[in-house]
Amino acid sequence: MSKANRIEYIQEHIDQIATTLSQAYLEDGNFIEFYMGQISTPLQLFLFKPMVLETAILMLHHLGKSDSDLFGTLLEETQAIAEELHAHIASYVEIRLEAYQTCSDVFECFSESCSKSAQSAIEDKDLPIRGSSSLKSSRVHWNVALQESCEHIGKVAKEITSL
Repeated sequence: MSKANRIEYIQEHIDQIATTLSQAYLEDGNFIEFYMGQISTPLQLFLFKPMVLETAILMLHHLGKSDSDLFGTLLEETQAIAEELHAHIASYVEIRLEAYQTCSDVFECFSESCSKSAQSAIEDKDLPIRGSSSLKSSRVHWNVALQESCEHIGKVAKEITSL
């Protein structure tokens, strides 16, 4: 598989996961609003980019330096997203990658960063999302989506590096 195809494959999975996480964050605990159409696609799209960023950083962590060319290309793309979202933090991606290196539980690190990113995005734009101020353990759908996403990214990284 060519480098371009591998990057495209990775990006497809990152996008799928970001979509799942955005939707899970918004619909968890708001089933009535979700089924009545009150949770809008624009809100999901608003959370999409922060979830892409956090998922891409997790992918970079899993890829490590095993394929420096692939890692470098994905790093450049991820840094571009980070600059757009976190212009005030010049080395956001490096900070997050270092956090994964020192974290004893990758899932906890991913879960925390996704939760903070979603919460920050909502607070920055003052979005009308009920119950978003506290990410409690009762947010079952969100927690399950995070766990499955973390596992999926690990599998994709192993698969892509074995090609």
